[in-house]
Amino acid sequence: LVLFFKKLPDAFKVMVGMAAVAPVLVWIGAPWEWWVVFVLNLLLLAYTHRRELTGGRVEGGGRDAS
Repeated sequence: LVLFFKKLPDAFKVMVGMAAVAPVLVWIGAPWEWWVVFVLNLLLLAYTHRRELTGGRVEGGGRDAS
């Protein structure tokens, strides 16, 4: 998986990592409150990194390229 995701943006890797938690929540039979927190975290991550996820570059305010 690391080789497959090597060229993808970091935000996408984080989203995939977060999504990998869902099967664990199913496996342990997590209560609905955990699912609410999980989905809200996933949506917050997607909203925060929406430009990087859609392929747009963030101008200013990002990490220094030097």
